[in-house]
Amino acid sequence: LTEMQAGRARAQAAALDAERAFRAQPVPAWLVDMATCEIRAASDAAAALFGVSREALIGCNALDLLPGSTPGDDTTGPVEALLSRSDGAPLVLELRFRPVSFDGRACWITSARDVTKERAWQRMHETAARDAEAFEQSPAATCLVDEEGRLLQSNAAFRALLRLDAAAAAGASLAQFEVDESVEATTRHAAIGAGVRTRDCRLR
Repeated sequence: LTEMQAGRARAQAAALDAERAFRAQPVPAWLVDMATCEIRAASDAAAALFGVSREALIGCNALDLLPGSTPGDDTTGPVEALLSRSDGAPLVLELRFRPVSFDGRACWITSARDVTKERAWQRMHETAARDAEAFEQSPAATCLVDEEGRLLQSNAAFRALLRLDAAAAAGASLAQFEVDESVEATTRHAAIGAGVRTRDCRLR
């Protein structure tokens, strides 16, 4: 009987240690009952993510708290969900799921990663790439020059107009293609304040 009691005490201590470790992990994580979608356990980081106490989080319906927070048909891949926090700041979360058994119930252990900044950077880069492609494919011969007339950027139509390849255009200046001194005047003219300005010039 003494040995059984000692074994039970060790098992209880191990269970408490595991619970404390789960609560203390830095990644937001929670256990969701597969049948009822009820949150059965949660880490302190998960409570901080949702802006509530851990005790208030236990028993909540995961789908009410975070729509889209259950896996689809493919449970091996991540799922993205949008969390609207109480302060109004939207967060994009990348969720991952693993099936586990908890207290005799089939559950999903769900971990969350904040990817809000990553998605914002991704959208910005995609927009920049689209803008660059539109500039390159524009039928209007277009270039960007500095105040001394050096080519900083040019599109395909501009390079075709002056019969330049991309390598030659990278180190060129407008002065190389001027028939007369109009390029200097053109560059000065463009540098005077903002707004759209028009000037004729002769290029070879």
